[in-house]
Amino acid sequence: QQKLHQRRPLSLSPIMVDVLLTVIAIIVYIVIFALCTYVLILYSHPDDNTDAYFPKVVVVLSLSLAVASILMMPLDSSSRQSTFGGLPMDVLIITLYIMIGALAVLVIPFAYFFYSSYDPEKGRGKVKSALISLAIFLVFFGTIIVLGYFLFGVADVPIDIQTAYLIPKSTATFTDYATYAQASNWLLYANRTQPFSLSILLFFISILAIFGGFLFVIFGGIGLTYLPIDLIYGYKNRPKPINDQEFKARKILLAERADELLKEGYSYRERRPGRSLMNDWKNEVFMLEEEFDLTMAAHKRDFPVFFYWGMLLVGIIGILLSISWIIHIFVWKIYRFIPFLNDLFYALEGGLVQFFGVIAYCIWSLWLMWAVIKGNFTFGLRIPLLFTIHPMKPEGTLMNGFLFNAGLILLSSVGVVQFCADSFDLYLRSTSFNMIFGLAITNLRVLGWFYKIYSWAIMVFAVLAVGVFLWTRKKKKVKRAQLAKINVARVVERGTGKAPGEKGGGAAKPPARGARGRRAGK
Repeated sequence: QQKLHQRRPLSLSPIMVDVLLTVIAIIVYIVIFALCTYVLILYSHPDDNTDAYFPKVVVVLSLSLAVASILMMPLDSSSRQSTFGGLPMDVLIITLYIMIGALAVLVIPFAYFFYSSYDPEKGRGKVKSALISLAIFLVFFGTIIVLGYFLFGVADVPIDIQTAYLIPKSTATFTDYATYAQASNWLLYANRTQPFSLSILLFFISILAIFGGFLFVIFGGIGLTYLPIDLIYGYKNRPKPINDQEFKARKILLAERADELLKEGYSYRERRPGRSLMNDWKNEVFMLEEEFDLTMAAHKRDFPVFFYWGMLLVGIIGILLSISWIIHIFVWKIYRFIPFLNDLFYALEGGLVQFFGVIAYCIWSLWLMWAVIKGNFTFGLRIPLLFTIHPMKPEGTLMNGFLFNAGLILLSSVGVVQFCADSFDLYLRSTSFNMIFGLAITNLRVLGWFYKIYSWAIMVFAVLAVGVFLWTRKKKKVKRAQLAKINVARVVERGTGKAPGEKGGGAAKPPARGARGRRAGK
């Protein structure tokens, strides 16, 4: 404990400390906002280039606040270390989560409903329809908040009550003190709870944390193991240069598979398939589009080599990060045996450069957020009874997909913050985040039981993700082989240069044209 409490304050003047932290916070948020804007530009569909400005602002603001909420915790820790006052973190945290709550509950739903009814020819959306849909959503969410606040708006914080008898100072001797210290029971009333009523604002943040924690448990547990594996296999399955013959054979296979999927899609219009069957069909379409892009890049030799080498490097580092997270959850979150990552952050801050501890914390927490996003985009379509995820594709993501995913990321970030505050409680002790997320929210009456089991739930989903990956790998490999991932020798007959089905070495007959054929040609 003495080792954990040895934290050196910044050796700067009182004014410079506040100015330094403020300048750093502003610069970091500007960088985050710029990166989120770049992501929006990179993934936006060309149809949204000249309009939908309001949803674009909402998306960039939501993504930037999601990242900023995670990076606010090391800022809170740095502010607490200062003996010169630091920053008013309580005010900043409450302001931040008021903005996050307003975006998640009001702005994003309205923008989503408004954009869904947007008419590009008239240049406007149906405001009335969007307001009605938003009102229905607010009634549902408001009912949950009001009923939940009156039923569960109390935090039962565990406490230890220390009791002892007082000895008059005038008559006490050293022997009396020694006898008193041995005889007194300092933990006579241990493991008690003290109820504290939460404000409606703090309970609102608690509800956001529970919704975000639900998303985090599912997608975070899946992404924690799937993300590094997917990065490594992204390098392994990178596009490789192909000649004209193989490109021709792949186009035939892609067109045939596209025609099959179009026939299935038209048949689904006549009959309503089950959710699982429809999600499988959407996955097939998404995989076909992905394979088409890889095939075109392989033929044009237009693919960034260093990007795929970077994926390999990040994947290897990611394996170490995910393993360290799993170890930390077991040895500290579940069994409270070794602080592990808490000790690592303290050790880095106790070195020559104290900022290394903050950098390390940002790496581990942002990796967890990336795992949530990866689990969201990868398995959202495969999990029954959940909402349909809008896959994001460079230069192919419409604004309604952006808004939906931005809302999920924003909610998930609250779950990630709560999990990090609970996992790094020693590193963040006595901070505002620890008081709000580590004490008040985790000890909610009845609802707090969610936080007693969610560490085990994350481990379950992490193991399931490995099993699903191993089970689907062979299936996906066969499907990709049907699309194009096969040797040219299997497609083009040896020594003849003829594709299967050709006669006399002529060009293969393309798929039938028409309404479906034109779309299948791609």
